[in-house]
Amino acid sequence: MPLSVKQNKTFAFDGFVRMRAIYSVTLVRADCRSVMFELPSHLGQLSGLGLLWTGLSGAYVIKGLYQVIRGSTVHRDFDGEKGLLRFTKRPVRRLFLGLGMNGAICIAVYNSYCFGIHDFGWLQGLLNRVSNPGVINTDEMSTLVGCSLLFSHTLLRWYSSVYVNVFSSSCTQDLLDWLAPHLYTVMAGLTLVSDAPPLDGKGFGWFSTSVLSWRHAAGVALFAVVSYQDYQLQYQLARLRKNKSGHVVSEDHKLPKGGVFEHVSSPQFLYEILIQASIGVTLGFGHQAWWLCTGYVAVSQLVRGLARQRWYCKKFEALPAGRKAVIPYLM
Repeated sequence: MPLSVKQNKTFAFDGFVRMRAIYSVTLVRADCRSVMFELPSHLGQLSGLGLLWTGLSGAYVIKGLYQVIRGSTVHRDFDGEKGLLRFTKRPVRRLFLGLGMNGAICIAVYNSYCFGIHDFGWLQGLLNRVSNPGVINTDEMSTLVGCSLLFSHTLLRWYSSVYVNVFSSSCTQDLLDWLAPHLYTVMAGLTLVSDAPPLDGKGFGWFSTSVLSWRHAAGVALFAVVSYQDYQLQYQLARLRKNKSGHVVSEDHKLPKGGVFEHVSSPQFLYEILIQASIGVTLGFGHQAWWLCTGYVAVSQLVRGLARQRWYCKKFEALPAGRKAVIPYLM
């Protein structure tokens, strides 16, 4: 039976009301989802450097999970496996590049903050591209101390690589283990000054003890102690491949014993984390970019240490049962 005009209007109105109600509910649900899954505000403020370190940390987490599931791949490195994405370790060249980069940044920072020289537009322009311009999370003195420690660390690493360490000429690396240290070498100095006051020559003038704080003393003390221990460790590892006359007689991997090796198999990885943290202490805990960089160093060193520990367990039957990989008594 055909409907009247009035009935048609009634049905049309009811349909409109239902559609509007459904649309309103949909909007409410969408709002709820957007609130529930909205990212924290500070994540949206990550600079290019912050994203770099976060991405590298994530890559090492994935690598660590892969090694847990499929087994350690360290034997491929130590056996010198060749391939398209396998690279020979050349730390001396990489550290020499780091000396140049960190040295140039150190000179620029000292000249700008202490002597009022502002002819570093090239560096400030580069910083503006990889960081958040105008974001300042540390002060001039902290930046000076941090730059000095980073350059000293790079210099010590280079000296040890040239005059102390005995590297295996057959060792190779996968793409991640080759690329990440190169990125760190180039970007660490930029990360340190990314959250610092601009290099515009308006610093505090010549060195003044009035701007020193407990953070600087604590950071320098931790850096000095850990760097000394690490330097002694490099000598101990090098002696495993030398005779009493100091000549290299082997490139084989041997089981180090004594001292800190009674507790962990790879203390050099722990020292690297602590050195990064000591620089972070001098910069302050609000320096987001540097602490993200420190997080990357911690994750990468732990993943490498755990993988090496599994290889040690298979290769050396004399490995002490309670000896951990990187952190004493923990992991």
